[in-house]
This record gives sequence, structure tokens and C-alpha cells, in this order.
Amino acid sequence: MKKLVIVFCILLCASAAFAKTASMQIGFSTLGVNAGAAAHFGDRFKVGVNGSIVLLGDKNSNDNSFLGWLFGQGFFSVDLIENTANDLDMRFAFAYMQIDSNAPVEEEDVYSIMFAGVTFGVQYTHWFGDNRNHGIYVGVDIPLGGYVATNDDNDNGHPFVGPFGSLATLGVIASSFRFGYAFQF
Repeated sequence: MKKLVIVFCILLCASAAFAKTASMQIGFSTLGVNAGAAAHFGDRFKVGVNGSIVLLGDKNSNDNSFLGWLFGQGFFSVDLIENTANDLDMRFAFAYMQIDSNAPVEEEDVYSIMFAGVTFGVQYTHWFGDNRNHGIYVGVDIPLGGYVATNDDNDNGHPFVGPFGSLATLGVIASSFRFGYAFQF
């Protein structure tokens, strides 16, 4: 806990010392944690990375079943609001998602879904303070297309176009829904 407080203080001091050239975010996603970083180019453009991790175990199970969830993306975003206190970023990203479970599903020991493709998202950030250097954010992404694969013998993998062409759509929306605290350097 002491280390977390020290890191938090360092981030606050760094955000006060620099002038909006980079930002970081830490928070929560659906059932997990979220973190990201972005470099700012001018007042409206950002390039960065974002990711979410979930690892859930079943305490009541004797077979140590778990659900592991990994979502990562590299993105380019454009801020639509010309206001220093608010950012409404439209994000285009290349994303990768993998969901693994070792809980038995239809007599299989491991079930997994993998997605790689392009996503479109929206993230809103409200900045606080005299220098607008810290704030809160909320965002979500949907897939525009890509490739999805499962370990199911009937549907091992296929490309898709559009947000409703794959089971991965629900996984991407659930894993990319994020909220938390942001720092602007």
C-alpha cells in the first residue's frame, strides 16, 4: 500500500511539471483492471496503447478452474471537443483479445476465444485542477472487423466485417469498457 501511495504521488508531481505531452490512465474494466498511456501531438491527436486484464478463479471448485481475459490495443485518437477541461476522443485501434477458461465446456478441458482486428471506440475524459492535469475517464470500443478463432471444432476461425459478425463483439465490448483515473503530463 505504501508503494502505491508513492507511485500515486510521483504521478501527481510529474503531471504538474509537464505540459500536456503525454497521459496515463489507470482504472477498471469489466471484471478487471485497465491501464494505458498516450503521447499527445498538438491539442487534438494522440497515439498510445491500452490494455485490460482479468483473472477469475472459482474458489468453490476442486479442479482449480479459472477464466483468464487479456485485451490490448494500439490506438490513434482525435479529440472532438476543443476544450481544455474535456476530451471526447474518437479512437481507431488495432486490438488483440484472448479469453481462456479451463472450466469444462461440453466435455472439453479448455475453451478459448481469440480476436485480432480493428476497433472503433469513444473515450470521454474530464480534467480537473488548475493545470487540467488529472481527471476521470470512461470509454468503450467495438470491433469493425478482423479475425476470430475458437477451439471449437465446428468453427475454428474466420474473418469478419462489421460489429455484429462475430462472438468476439461481445467480448471486445465487455473487455474494453473502462473507467478510472487519468494523469496528463
